[in-house]
Amino acid sequence: MTVLTARELDAPYPYVVSENAVRDVVELLRATWESAAATSTLMIALDRASRRSILELEGLGREVWEGVDAKRYIDELRDEWEHR
Repeated sequence: MTVLTARELDAPYPYVVSENAVRDVVELLRATWESAAATSTLMIALDRASRRSILELEGLGREVWEGVDAKRYIDELRDEWEHR
């Protein structure tokens, strides 16, 4: 293979052997793909392990509303809207 310099090609940039460039790009893509696949697999596993049901929240905060009349509370909120 004959390699010419950038000056011989009258190019404004350094000459790159295309086979080397292609090889380097393929290696970068392969490494990126493998890294992304590993990260993706880990994220899916973590998501499955940490997934919880919203039903676990049932009954939390019940004591906050003890003794509060729901109708009266809503009426008070609606009265605030009229003053805004």
